[in-house]
Amino acid sequence: MQGTQSDQVSLSRRQFRDSSRPPAPLTVGAMAVAHRRANAVGPVRLTCQPNGLRVDLLRVGRFAPGFAFAGLADARSFRVPYTAIRGMVSEGQLLHLSLDPHAATPYNRFALARFSRDPLATVMRAFRLRALVSSLRYVLPFPLAALAVWAASGGSWAWPSEIGSQWGLAAIALVVSGVVFRVLRLFVGWMTSGGPSSVRLRSDFERAVSVRLGLAPASELGGGPLGVPLPPRVGATPVAALGHAFRPRLFAAAAAVALTAGLVSVHVVQRFGVAEEVSLPVEDAVSGLGAPLLSHANAAVTVGTPEHERCTCDRVESALWRDRLPQLSVLITPIEGHVEPLWVKLGQTYQLSWGGAEPGTFPAGTRPRAVFDLAVVNNSEVTLDTVDLVVTFARRGPRGKRRALLERGLHWPATLGPAESVKWRVKASGRSEFKVDSRHDLQLGDGGLLAAAPDAFFALAQASLEGVRVHGAMMLSYLGDPRAEASARALGQLSPRLEPARGRILQTHVPLTVCDAASGADGMTLCVFNGTDELHRALVVTELGSGQPRRHVLRDLFLPHQGLRFDIDAAKGRRAPTFRVEVLTE
Repeated sequence: MQGTQSDQVSLSRRQFRDSSRPPAPLTVGAMAVAHRRANAVGPVRLTCQPNGLRVDLLRVGRFAPGFAFAGLADARSFRVPYTAIRGMVSEGQLLHLSLDPHAATPYNRFALARFSRDPLATVMRAFRLRALVSSLRYVLPFPLAALAVWAASGGSWAWPSEIGSQWGLAAIALVVSGVVFRVLRLFVGWMTSGGPSSVRLRSDFERAVSVRLGLAPASELGGGPLGVPLPPRVGATPVAALGHAFRPRLFAAAAAVALTAGLVSVHVVQRFGVAEEVSLPVEDAVSGLGAPLLSHANAAVTVGTPEHERCTCDRVESALWRDRLPQLSVLITPIEGHVEPLWVKLGQTYQLSWGGAEPGTFPAGTRPRAVFDLAVVNNSEVTLDTVDLVVTFARRGPRGKRRALLERGLHWPATLGPAESVKWRVKASGRSEFKVDSRHDLQLGDGGLLAAAPDAFFALAQASLEGVRVHGAMMLSYLGDPRAEASARALGQLSPRLEPARGRILQTHVPLTVCDAASGADGMTLCVFNGTDELHRALVVTELGSGQPRRHVLRDLFLPHQGLRFDIDAAKGRRAPTFRVEVLTE
């Protein structure tokens, strides 16, 4: 969240407050607690003033993990400009506030909790009580456990027969110490949280700082985040409405007729009995049998059943989801400069290019500017409270070392539901590469994390960014939704950068496919699925990817809408290749 006015992250469309009048000053108190990301503990007062953020250190001491606490200092005050705020991230009950070390030294990283209006009285008392209870939770369990053992033994330290040997007393001591430690730990957490009033004040402070930084969160649609419900369907015709009204009655009448017919049949059989012999014209049927109606019926009888193990394909092999999909997908839409991929991975460096120059280099005699829209989509079924990202720009020196690092902090302080999206516009001058980092680095499948519902991704077809619309069609294909192919074809004319992504989506809907490919010691095992209505005796599976394509001829009885599992001798060192399946014509 630093930089010049021209290079700052620009957001659009919605602001927290009315920008026609200056926001009123806001003063809150908070308790800075010990944390691995903080270097100060104690009560503080934060005041949002028109010309900067004032920080009053009421009784703050320096803290660092692994070192003894330095003690509480006297009250000190300082003011920093809002551009010196490097980060503001919510994590549970804590609000992490990071200031530029050049503007605030030595206290510039705070883990804030228990927000209140009167920090010197309320927060100081809570801070001392929290410190006392935090120390007692390591001291009290042992004497209380000894007291419990003494009481259980009747005050004589003997081992009564109803308790057993010394192992019974040891078990009592262990349970009592564990319960006391847990109760005191919960009390420390309660002292830290501060309750609903603390959450409300923390939200007010977060909004006030965001307004003064000029941040206004942007959404893909005009009204809010993506994932809006689909427009209502056009009303039914009178004939359809009449049929809808009479359909239950027709079903009831059909059920009554079927039940009556069944009872009558039982009565007739009981009354008249059954025939003593039944004549079946088997010989006439065999002699009059002509050519089979389906071409593969005779082949199945002649050849027999498939020799390989049968299998099914729940998801087709594709480079789009070769690795597990992330919980938060990051999509790049370049405006000035060029970036090759649509989806970027967290922590991976990507090269920028301009005017046909080599990626990562500037055209001769220029230092162009990079401008792109960065959008994120929540792929999971879990609603995220906030979204935080850091975009780091850099350029390479003559020896290939990174230099001139520039960070852009992106913050979305509202919730982001399943399959919803939010975007920012990011700018940087004189940098030729970038990478994106975020604390939301989970992947689908981690801890049972599931993808959002297909209907939520289908709503992304209304997004303004074409990259987000492509992502929605990709997720429908990943989930196996029947609307996926039609959604990909309905994307319209795409830019040359995104057209290959639609081609890869459509390749997952071909009738002859490969799925469940897994590397083994001797090669690769895969499932070849015949999704056509015809029987095939031989198929050709081609490995695609780097290097020369390799063809594998597979022979068996490929019945319609069934799959067979094969072991192939895949190329050594080739990681998860993609495949193309064709019918062998001999």
